[in-house]
Amino acid sequence: MVLAVTVAGSGAPLVLVHGLGASTELWRDVQAALAEGHRVVAYDQRGAGRSRELTREPFTLATWAADLRDLLAALEIERPLLVGHSLGSAVALKFALSYPGESAGLVLMGADPDLGNLAPRMLAAAELIEQIGLPRWVEERWSLNTPFAAGSLARAPELLDRYRAMVLANDQESYVRTCRAIATAEPLSGRVGELELAALVIAGAEDDRTLPVHSRALAAALPDCRYVELREVGHTMPFEAPAEVAAAVLRFAEEIGA
Repeated sequence: MVLAVTVAGSGAPLVLVHGLGASTELWRDVQAALAEGHRVVAYDQRGAGRSRELTREPFTLATWAADLRDLLAALEIERPLLVGHSLGSAVALKFALSYPGESAGLVLMGADPDLGNLAPRMLAAAELIEQIGLPRWVEERWSLNTPFAAGSLARAPELLDRYRAMVLANDQESYVRTCRAIATAEPLSGRVGELELAALVIAGAEDDRTLPVHSRALAAALPDCRYVELREVGHTMPFEAPAEVAAAVLRFAEEIGA
């Protein structure tokens, strides 16, 4: 597996884990803000962005978590604060559950520990993309139902073009495989009580993908958790509210000494 990686800053490590259709581009603004006091690593997950598979393996939370562990070993990073978004939050949770003691804490944005809740949306998208192709699907379907809050697009209409370009940079087959992996992902909600590390859950109040009600339930189930809900923000918090996200992550990192 060859993972595309960007590294900025120096200090205690933060590792940023993106979700479906995204890449390191998702974190560009957030990474710059966090890098003033931390070594901030962002990477393209298996099946996304500029990363490339040397051998084809099933996409699962376990596979993505193992990729993350291999990346940390290659970069000689120990006990980072993991910052996930959407699918990336589930990968961070799976990593923490699979490798206890190997992370300093978790920041989970747009998180649903049971990704199977998204199965109808994911399977419908996968089937249609296979029929009409990713570019046409983005133009005819995704662009009419974006992950942004209306207020975010009013404030920054360029977000639409930035995100569209990021999605279209993905390999179509890999995108479809990721959709199907999300639909069939193992549920994690029954295990989050096992975690013995601090967590921060950040939700967008207008998120229509991973609903705020699921984020609140996750925060309540985690043994040591803080919860932040961003008003007039949708699913794509690192794009829509990068300053607020960075500030919340830095406060949390300082609080737990990460």
